[in-house]
Amino acid sequence: MALDKKSLKMLAGVHPDLVKVVKAVSEFKDLPQWQVTYGLRTLEQEKEMIRKGYSSLKNPMNCRHVPSGTPPLGHAIDISVLVGGKPCWANQYRSSYIKIGQAFQKAAQDLNIPLRSGFQWKTFLDLGHHELPAAQYS
Repeated sequence: MALDKKSLKMLAGVHPDLVKVVKAVSEFKDLPQWQVTYGLRTLEQEKEMIRKGYSSLKNPMNCRHVPSGTPPLGHAIDISVLVGGKPCWANQYRSSYIKIGQAFQKAAQDLNIPLRSGFQWKTFLDLGHHELPAAQYS
């Protein structure tokens, strides 16, 4: 699956290692269609995500989508399964998110890039979230 224009646009400003993982996953066969729906977020956008309950973070400065480091880069992306060409987060597509998440983990492992994926979290399951760990990437 080739990355669409929106996905490529969302990867602007994202750490090159995470972009490598995304591009590797886009080459996998037999995955449900998906799209990058978030790359970078401003601090204000993350505050709004917390306020609405879409983020489990208490401190928006801990958000991996908010650029940090030198040069400032994003360290997280969110993806969505596409149903009829449109992003869909419905629970009935949970298995699709897990299959795509497993592909992200495999691509990261093959590239020797550490990766945390929200489908693996025990609390606040975030099926479409993938990030470079803060311990290795600041």
